[in-house]
Amino acid sequence: MRTRNSVKNIAFGLLNQIIFLLLNFAVRTVFLITLGVEYLGINGLFTNIITILSLADLGIIGAMTFSLYKPIKENDEVKLKILMTFYKGFFRKVSASVLIIGLVILPFLPYIIKDSDSIPYLNTIYILFVLNSVVSYLLVYKRIFLVADQKNYIVSSITTFFTLVTSIVQIVTLLVFKNFILYTVISIASTVLQNLYISKKVDNLYPFLKEPIDEELNGDEKKTIFKNTYSAFLYRIASTVINGTDSIVISAFIGISYVGLYSNYLMITTSLNRIMNQIFNSLTASVGDLNVNEAPEKKYSIFNTVLLVAFWLYGVSLVSLWQLTDPFITLWIGEEYLLDKLALFAIVLNFFINGMHNVNVIFRDGAGLYQLGKYRPIYAAIINIVVSIFLAKYLGVAGVLFGTIISRLATFFWYDPMIIFRESFKRSSKEYFYKYFIFLLVMALSGVIIHFLCSIYQNGTLFSFLYQVMVCLIVSNLVLFLYFRKKEEFKVLVNLLIGMKNRLRQS
Repeated sequence: MRTRNSVKNIAFGLLNQIIFLLLNFAVRTVFLITLGVEYLGINGLFTNIITILSLADLGIIGAMTFSLYKPIKENDEVKLKILMTFYKGFFRKVSASVLIIGLVILPFLPYIIKDSDSIPYLNTIYILFVLNSVVSYLLVYKRIFLVADQKNYIVSSITTFFTLVTSIVQIVTLLVFKNFILYTVISIASTVLQNLYISKKVDNLYPFLKEPIDEELNGDEKKTIFKNTYSAFLYRIASTVINGTDSIVISAFIGISYVGLYSNYLMITTSLNRIMNQIFNSLTASVGDLNVNEAPEKKYSIFNTVLLVAFWLYGVSLVSLWQLTDPFITLWIGEEYLLDKLALFAIVLNFFINGMHNVNVIFRDGAGLYQLGKYRPIYAAIINIVVSIFLAKYLGVAGVLFGTIISRLATFFWYDPMIIFRESFKRSSKEYFYKYFIFLLVMALSGVIIHFLCSIYQNGTLFSFLYQVMVCLIVSNLVLFLYFRKKEEFKVLVNLLIGMKNRLRQS
């Protein structure tokens, strides 16, 4: 069942994200044509502010998912009802907290946006973004129940439908009314309807959850949950500050129009990252199940296999983004929307480091290792803000992003693998870092070959771009195959895929 659900989660998740990617490009193109780069910057900035407001959930989503693994596996309906009732009340408080904190930030918008006077109805737009975040929390606990039960494919299929309808309505609204406020109201309506539909689906699949229950979590259980939640919250702080403040720093120190330019690059990397995350996040529940049942050697073998997949996917993405991003943006919306090469390098490198860290996050969260190194995220957040602001004065957008990269390298990059290897695998993490270093050298070689071959036919046309895409995909995958083909984890991966195929046929 674990295999079947993981495959379905990945398949539905990939379909969802590919559709989301295509629709996002369509909506953004119309957005730029009708509203311009400043509104695009406002959209990106407010999205980042809302990301910071999401700290109000205290990181409980990850802790909640982890706490559901065991009672779901044991079919303990009483414990599940108790937990879900507890989380329902908690997220109502989260919604209220997001609203209050969001309104407190409202008077400070002129200080965050360097040229705020050029945007009419700025406060109204911001309040609508806050409301969208508030309503998203009200029924989120039911969505997470499906994820914990390895049925994320249900969420993906529902999300795909609502994304399609919402995008079409937003495009029509932009073309007819050219109004950002209406555009945002449509997003709120979509969020409400989608969560209501998922809630109804969960009620139908798990009717016992609707039954009232008088029992509550005992003191020790609440203490354990809040203990894990507190540690997860600290990780959430770092993740939010690292990923959510770049646009704010760019807006405050460089300008809102640069947020718009950066958001185009960010949309490309974020969309690609979402596709990748569907592969890895769909495995989180399976890894949680794995940690309950398997020995360290088995977990280590699976880790190496997942790491190989991550190296392969993010390695191909690394060299492809470096070679193809600028030509794509030029073809899509024009050269005037390009950032400098140093900024592109920082964007691509940040994408790779963050993506590769997903493997560690999956195994860290799957093992419930929230307590170890719980204050390290605070250090990462402080480093990120200080270095980003300092480098922004000298390197512009690139400096802000290098601050993010430095904060990751100084904290999570080395510490998370160390605790995972020590606590879950009972071995040293030196091999992990050796593999990482050698892989970067392999990809650097791949990048040099690709750049040389692409320079042969590079004239800014669509055919030239398609030629470069072909070169990137063929060369990077060929180099990686030659490098990995004799590795033990590659053989394990092949055997796993064959076994998965056979099990799926039998089921």
